Amino acid sequence: MAQATAADVSRKAGPRLETVLVTARKQEESAQDVPVAMTALTQELEQATVRDLRDLNGYSANVRIDNDPSRAGAAAITIRGISPTRTDDNSFDSPIAIMIDGIYLGSLSGQIIENFDIERIEILRGPQGTLYGRNTVGGVLNAVRSRPTGEFGAKLQYTFGRWNQHEFRGVFNAPIVRDKLAVKGFFTNLQRDGYYKNEYLNSTQPQRDYMNYGLTLLATPNEWLEVKLTVERFEDHSQGGAYLTNWNFAPGVLPATGRPEDPNYAGGFLSCFLPGLISAVPSVPCRTQVDFPRKTIATDLPNPGRVNTNAYTLDVSASLSEEMKLVGLFGYRDMKEYRKYDFDGTSVDHITIERDNEFEQFSGELRLEGSWDTSIGKINALVGTYYWNSKFNQNWVTGGDFWTFIGALSGYSLAANSWLDPSLAGFTGYSTPVEACLAPRPDGSNVKALFGQVECDRGAGVRAYGPKLVQKLFEDQKTTSQAAFAHADWEFMPGWTLEAGIRWTYEKKHFIAAQAYLAPLDRVDEVGYPAYADLKNSWKDISPKVGLSWKATDNVMLYGSYSEGWHSGGFFGVNQNVADFERDQYDPEHSQSIELGLKAQWFDNRLQTNIALFRNTFKNKQEQAVQFDDSTNTVATVFSNVANVVYQGIEGEIQAAVTENLSLFGSVGYLDAKYKNFFTDVNPNDNCTGAPECIVDASYLSPRNAPKLTVGIGGAFTIPLGPGDLQINAKYSYISKVEGNLLNQTLGRVPPRDDLSASVSYMWERYKVTVFGRNLTNERYETPSIIAPLFAAGTVGEGWSWGIEVSGEF
Repeated sequence: MAQATAADVSRKAGPRLETVLVTARKQEESAQDVPVAMTALTQELEQATVRDLRDLNGYSANVRIDNDPSRAGAAAITIRGISPTRTDDNSFDSPIAIMIDGIYLGSLSGQIIENFDIERIEILRGPQGTLYGRNTVGGVLNAVRSRPTGEFGAKLQYTFGRWNQHEFRGVFNAPIVRDKLAVKGFFTNLQRDGYYKNEYLNSTQPQRDYMNYGLTLLATPNEWLEVKLTVERFEDHSQGGAYLTNWNFAPGVLPATGRPEDPNYAGGFLSCFLPGLISAVPSVPCRTQVDFPRKTIATDLPNPGRVNTNAYTLDVSASLSEEMKLVGLFGYRDMKEYRKYDFDGTSVDHITIERDNEFEQFSGELRLEGSWDTSIGKINALVGTYYWNSKFNQNWVTGGDFWTFIGALSGYSLAANSWLDPSLAGFTGYSTPVEACLAPRPDGSNVKALFGQVECDRGAGVRAYGPKLVQKLFEDQKTTSQAAFAHADWEFMPGWTLEAGIRWTYEKKHFIAAQAYLAPLDRVDEVGYPAYADLKNSWKDISPKVGLSWKATDNVMLYGSYSEGWHSGGFFGVNQNVADFERDQYDPEHSQSIELGLKAQWFDNRLQTNIALFRNTFKNKQEQAVQFDDSTNTVATVFSNVANVVYQGIEGEIQAAVTENLSLFGSVGYLDAKYKNFFTDVNPNDNCTGAPECIVDASYLSPRNAPKLTVGIGGAFTIPLGPGDLQINAKYSYISKVEGNLLNQTLGRVPPRDDLSASVSYMWERYKVTVFGRNLTNERYETPSIIAPLFAAGTVGEGWSWGIEVSGEF
């Protein structure tokens, strides 16, 4: 009778939207009570079409989650137009923080988190400098995993799909000491063939090989103490998915655009047709059609890679009284990353890049939290300290025929140790190219015999280097950051809450990079760097926040806030020469954001509407640009703080429980991004080599990765069928075109994209079977990586896919 009464009450109450509890402000509260533009996802993570973070596109307005296919699981996330300037190197800090169980992930590799065993994902848009610190000027994405239950149980999942996809996932829970100590074990194993057939290697690319496993212990020895420890390992040995297609076009295939900022691609690339004019220098096959290959490629390298990570997280919470508790959160990760890729995208061994990287991080946070009901209103407050330490080093090797080719263009052959033009020996004063390459510098002499002032291997002696040369590079960086912060919200009268916070941060970096040099292949494992750049810098910052919210009713809240944040300064690690490392140092970029918002639930919590208006002003935006170089009185490509940028717009999200069986959602984000006081050389083809007048006001250009429009719609329909329920899920997302490079060059532009994913599931008791399809619109486009005019390769996504998933809980 009690069950029947409860069911009758539920039917009369009608459908309801889920109440999601979040920890966005480091205290547990309903997502609708947080005066911040955020999206909290829980039930969506159970859908078979949501495999990892990239599948969340469309749920959150003005958010785009992509990956860098040249690195294992590397994230390339854009929030309100803010995105990483570079994703290929650990010397850069992303302006968007990815957190797993509260631990900031300092390396972009491994940030594309798998969704299995993720209980909740919170996406916070806009600067979050007060509570989350440096490098959160764009926003924060916080993934929270499930807690050990303390009961015997398991959840298992198997997926089979296109391209011979096989995926096994599992979570196991058990009590060790009843009500005192619980354990959770978890594992994920993902295997998949590549979506391209490599006709040259007779294999498929890029193949997936990923594993994650670990344990979480939860100790609750008494009512006031809780300790949670997670120990896990990631092994990602997947092949790189970038630089798979040949983008070295033959002359005349790509028509000139007529825009002065677009290079004359109609002339082709030097590596494609010029080597044939030079004896003993192999040429790269020319691409002769504009359309990219759909099914087959031909590269001489499978782009191997591996990332092995050990991770440890300790979360301690101690209640000091009914009103106060002390929280400690500590994390340590060490990562070894290796990758080698074919940067010409062809079957010729023209240029390969090999990177061997070690990264290590430690973070610790202590917070004292309190909540009081006082005579002047309710007060929630916290104070805390934060410490961060990370270090990485990377050894690079570039190889192939490229350096032989470059030497030929410069009039010499290190491979044969002879001048192509004998008259150069007299001109330079050296009888052999190696002697000229080893000549003392930096007085600027003999530059004609050198490419970009890259030096030679002093340990190899004056001898021919052989047909294959390698270039060796090295970088090392140590970062330390300390912070103190405080945050409070005060309900000073019924419905009215004042929020205030402040964070002080001190950060220092020590960067060491080696002068690149060329070496014979038999000395690739030797170390003989001729010089080093040894650079240090430190910065201090204060990030405040103030806000006011009004609960007009129990279900309607209006809020306004002003907040600041900053993105760390640093050093440009992707260089070759000491002089370039010393030049390309950049300061932090700062953001000042104003946000107005409405969060409301209507019709007895059947409809939810969230709206936000924002204006985010960036000062000293970090970018790679062509600028006037006072030291040489010429223009040069440098990495620095180039301009101010204003990002402003509006975003809305809606959820509706239409009936007991039908739920819908929608999101739309509009963004207007504009430069202020941006000066650069907008025409790389004007041969302007030394005049300040080459630098013009380019504020009319659009900032990179700032789409004007993002849209998402979808829903779920559930009907009883037999002993269980049949559920249909669908999601459609759209993003307008984005500029892929600083000068808005036509061929670097990413066209508008859409995506349709859907699934059909049958659920009964503890079991579930799902058939799903992802990217059903088969959205594929080619993104070139161009080192003009030397060589280029393209990257193409995987297209549509399907799968069958079976899961059960025990």
